Amino acid sequence: MNEKTSTHLENTSVKGGRVLVLEPDEQLASAILSALNEAAPGAELDIAHSLTEAQDLVLGAKPDLFVLDIDATYDLGQEFLYDLRTSHPRARAVILTAVHLAAHREQAAGLGAIHFLEKPFPHGDFVDLVGAMLRASSKPESEKFQGTLSDLHIADIIQLKCMSGATAAIEFTGPADAKAKVFFEHGQVRHATAPDKEGITAFNEIVAWKGGTISEIAAGSSPRTI
Repeated sequence: MNEKTSTHLENTSVKGGRVLVLEPDEQLASAILSALNEAAPGAELDIAHSLTEAQDLVLGAKPDLFVLDIDATYDLGQEFLYDLRTSHPRARAVILTAVHLAAHREQAAGLGAIHFLEKPFPHGDFVDLVGAMLRASSKPESEKFQGTLSDLHIADIIQLKCMSGATAAIEFTGPADAKAKVFFEHGQVRHATAPDKEGITAFNEIVAWKGGTISEIAAGSSPRTI
């Protein structure tokens, strides 16, 4: 497989949707392809080895599912996913990462539009996950949007900040213009505030918010409450 160009593979035996994979590691890419062919034998598979290739591929393709190795490139972040939310709102996403999901981050991962899968992961688990997500994409229009990139929200951004190893602070404006903040230190959630709450209680409320706006603010100093 040529690392400098994207590879498009198609199996026409059974219609199984379309999947775009971003994975520069040849060995892992091969394992992912094997799992995808098992989960959806008729899927069209687009393989990108860099973020630039992935960005080029999405311009002319309509994937039902994105499989993105977040460890593969330092610049895979919320901007790319925000672009996908606009251009491919009905798609779903699996983010692969070697970063361990701590308990509170695992909670956030279960609430967002993105499914985070910690490496190394069992082959069977990946097959089951991909099959379930592609089956969801074939549901009636009235049910299709649940769990898609159109739902990308706070819980997903928290996960991405953790995985980036960032020291930062994010302000969320949620229901009824309520303000909340989450502080990160080297990728760990350090502190959270919400109206009349702080620490883990505030964090639990924030990750359940739907809608609103998100902005990055000066981190400053903060107590460790989480």
